Formats: sequence, C-alpha cells, structure tokens
Amino acid sequence: MHEMTIAGTDGGPAASAAADWAADRATTSAGGMFLVHVVETDEQDSDDDVEARIAVARPAAQAEADRLLSTRPGLELTVEVVYGDPAEVLRALSSPTGVLALGAGTNEGRGPSLRERLVSTATGPVAIVPAHSTDTPVTGRGIVVGVDGTDSSLAALAFAAEEATRWGEPLEAVNAWLDVLPPSQLGFMAVARAPRTGSTALREADPETALLRSRHQALLHEAVATVAQTHPDLIITERVVQGEASRVLQQASRSRRLLVVGNHGRRRIARFLLGSVSHAIVLDVAGPTVVVKAPDAR
Repeated sequence: MHEMTIAGTDGGPAASAAADWAADRATTSAGGMFLVHVVETDEQDSDDDVEARIAVARPAAQAEADRLLSTRPGLELTVEVVYGDPAEVLRALSSPTGVLALGAGTNEGRGPSLRERLVSTATGPVAIVPAHSTDTPVTGRGIVVGVDGTDSSLAALAFAAEEATRWGEPLEAVNAWLDVLPPSQLGFMAVARAPRTGSTALREADPETALLRSRHQALLHEAVATVAQTHPDLIITERVVQGEASRVLQQASRSRRLLVVGNHGRRRIARFLLGSVSHAIVLDVAGPTVVVKAPDAR
C-alpha cells in the first residue's frame, strides 16, 4: 500500500495544485502528508546565509500548510523547510510505499526539469499535477491506466487499482497500439505489419490487424484479471485502441480523476532515461498523472 503522500512546494501555482492533490489523497490514507519546501543551495552561501534563507522561506511554507488545513481539518500534515538540491532532497524523501507529488511547472529551466529528473530517479510513484487542476472542477469520474504488458505497466495497473479503491472510483485499463506487439508477446506467431494507409474501417477489416487487436485484447484481459482477483468489488473496464499511446492516454485523462502510466526507462542503462510514452506524457500532462516504476527498477 502507498500510504504517505509527500508534496514539494515552492510557492507557485503548480506546486499549490500538487499540494492540494496530495492533501486530498492524504485524507483517504493512513499515512498523512509531508509538505516540504526546499531552499536551493548556492555555493556562495555562508552558514549564516543558509539559516537566513531558511528563516525567510519558513512563513510561506507554513502559510501553505495553513491553507491546506483550513479546508481539511482532519489532515495529518507535517511541514518542513530544508536547504539542499531540490531533486536530491525529494528523491531521498521518495519511497516505494509513498507517493511524491510535484507541480507540472516546478523548477523549470534549461536541461531536464525537476519532474523529469524525479520521475527517473525517485524510488516510488511520482504524481505530476498541472496548475489548472485546482481551478477546474473534475467533470468526469474514474481512473485510467495504460497497460501494455510490460512490468512497469503491470505495476501501474496494480497502483491504479489501489487508488481507484481508495477513491471509490471505477478503473479503466487502456491498451493503445500501432503496428505490432513485441516478439515476446507474439510468441510463436509471425505477424506481418498492419497496413498504415486507408480508412480505419479498411484497416480493421484486414485480418492481420484483427489478429493484432485480438492479441492486445488478450494481453489486456490477462493483466486485468489479476487485479480483479485482489480487488473483487472494483469496477474495471477494458479498452483497446489503435493509436499512439501517449495521445490516447492524454485524451482519456482529460475526463478522469487520475491517469497512471508505467515508466519504461532502465536506470541501469541511463539514470535519466524515460520510456517514450511516459516521457511524452510527463512533458505535457493534461491532468493529475502518476508515473510508476516496475519493482526491480527502483
């Protein structure tokens, strides 16, 4: 179970949106919430400078905590101001049993953004929340998760089922595909590439495309069956879509409470490498989005 919710705050609107999301989540869990403001290091700072900068930041962090508590009186909230590198501090606070929440616009600049770095290096799930999400009411219900049969997507599916149960929401598992399944999923069946020209109806009528769709449906159904056993009361629907995965999932997330995707990056190859789908989504989140790693990638 992912009980503790950690939120990084910097006073910006995106960070406030992430703090709101984290606080709402924390009210449904037993782990409470940890709100942290990181004063970024400066090599020119003396010890006195560090203390002074922390003292300056503390009132704003406390004001954010008071704002969260004003509408959630039962929230168990701890607030702290620390000095250090934001990515390193937040990575150290991340945990396989917690969720780290960040604003979509937090600490942007040249090079990888804070959210890109933490999605790659954090030891647990990372939630990315856009600034507009607190101003725009949730018009739809449910949680949507991308499933492609990889270990990270299965971990995302398990997390999404846990969250759907937590929120009392239905779960939609989506498999989006274009041409072919990986050879490991096709087994002994040799399948030619599906045609990419002509209308959707013609492509669907092609026997090779139909076979690919049936294979994706079987893959998705097998994955969903596992979480259905552990969450027997959860309403789960399955949807297979022929299309580019990041676009399909981003579109689906616009009418859902939460999108969950797996991180296909391999830290043993490149520490900051993200899978192409999760990377595209992280760079342009349409709504609250959680990125989950496979257990062996943490």
